[in-house]
Amino acid sequence: MQTPSEPRLPDASPPVLPVGAQSSAPATASLILGIVAFVLQFVAIGFIPGIIAIIIGNNARRKIKASNGLQIGDRAAKAGVILGWISIVMSVVFLCVGVVALSVYVFTCGGAPVC
Repeated sequence: MQTPSEPRLPDASPPVLPVGAQSSAPATASLILGIVAFVLQFVAIGFIPGIIAIIIGNNARRKIKASNGLQIGDRAAKAGVILGWISIVMSVVFLCVGVVALSVYVFTCGGAPVC
């Protein structure tokens, strides 16, 4: 307990800490779009979110490198880009397989419901 003769120190506010690195929102968006593209590749429309994931992911990686450590998420952006490329390639493969299968069916069965 303080006596009245002792000087009273003013209430000190907590020290201000420097802001740490923040996660990049575009990097997270790229990862989510890459996952969506990977799932949709089996119905041959995975290339649409795949293209968007590649564009957003590359932009996010560029901004993260330019931030000098203030943003993190380079691995998430890189994963989104990789999943986007895989989804584009696999969507094209599945689309080609579907076109070939349909062509074989039409030319061998003549379009009849039962061959």
